[in-house]
Amino acid sequence: DKILANIKDTKINKIVKLDDSKFYSVYVNNSNNAMFTTKDAKYFILYNPKEKSIFLDANGLVMDTALQFSEVYKDYTSQFDESLLIKKQFGKGERKIYIFSDPDCPFCKKLDNELLTKLNDSDNLTIYYVMNPLEAIHPNALEKAQKIVCADDKDKAWEDFQLKNVLPKSTKFDTNKEECVNTVNKQLIYPQIINLTVTPTIINQNGIMIEGVLDIEQFRKLIDLKIEKK
Repeated sequence: DKILANIKDTKINKIVKLDDSKFYSVYVNNSNNAMFTTKDAKYFILYNPKEKSIFLDANGLVMDTALQFSEVYKDYTSQFDESLLIKKQFGKGERKIYIFSDPDCPFCKKLDNELLTKLNDSDNLTIYYVMNPLEAIHPNALEKAQKIVCADDKDKAWEDFQLKNVLPKSTKFDTNKEECVNTVNKQLIYPQIINLTVTPTIINQNGIMIEGVLDIEQFRKLIDLKIEKK
């Protein structure tokens, strides 16, 4: 109803809820490309597997400003089921940041060797890691991600793997691999929605996205960075 009210002359062919996430795929006007949105239909992410995704506002108009992008990313990350994600907390952890990471990505390891050894309680930060194993270039990364998220303590298992390159011995992975597969698959919905193919990718709590490795001072500046309204 919200889509039809805001975008005139639109024919909705199909709406599908993505697993048990808060996202929906919408197919309109005989297009084979999905648009992703949430229940509020405040924005749409037009998925294109060969190019960067396009953001549309509630009226179907293309967004093209940094402020608009940050508002979408802020809402997008707020829809994540954080119980699925690996978490590293420093101090009270009142500030949040999200890192899309691949277990076999050398740049992800370089970033974590910076963050996990230099952040401290005074940073008052929680890092949420979203698994995004890029199988095309790292064929073993998916299974590694599954073993890590199924460890008895997945947060410690990730830190051990990033800093010591030691995979956990996961009893759950050996006895109930399906659960481990599903836990990673539920996370994979998030990078797939925005066609995220670069790791590491960082999104802060204000919706600012940065790709690649940062040193500790650059990272600390990113934590609270935001786009100011003019």
